Amino acid sequence: MRLLKRISIILLSSFAVVVIAGFVVERLYLSSIVIVEGGSYGFEIGQTREEAYQVALSLIANGRAVEIHTWPVGEYHRPFLEAENPLTDENQTWSVIVDPDWWNNSVNLSFQNEQVIRIRRNRIKWEMP
Repeated sequence: MRLLKRISIILLSSFAVVVIAGFVVERLYLSSIVIVEGGSYGFEIGQTREEAYQVALSLIANGRAVEIHTWPVGEYHRPFLEAENPLTDENQTWSVIVDPDWWNNSVNLSFQNEQVIRIRRNRIKWEMP
């Protein structure tokens, strides 16, 4: 009985350490900023899909981003397929990938009525904005 109690305490303690470590890592290393007024990274609230696409192309041309992804509902974001046109994309979210080596390094654009309504900048905290 004592052995079972000790094992339970060890497992619960280990779980608590993992949860706390995850929280610390998220707070120290990752940053997510949501913008609903104004703009960020060249994107502006109220821009049309075409204007946002031009900004994304400019970021790619200047080496500040690498790809534009579509984000179908219920799926993970993915690059546009060759037959897809970003300007006629019906998905309400795009993800502009800043650095593909970091899973969380992107600018996510949410659209409504063909206009940007939300910009979410995910990045590593020590990265230059």
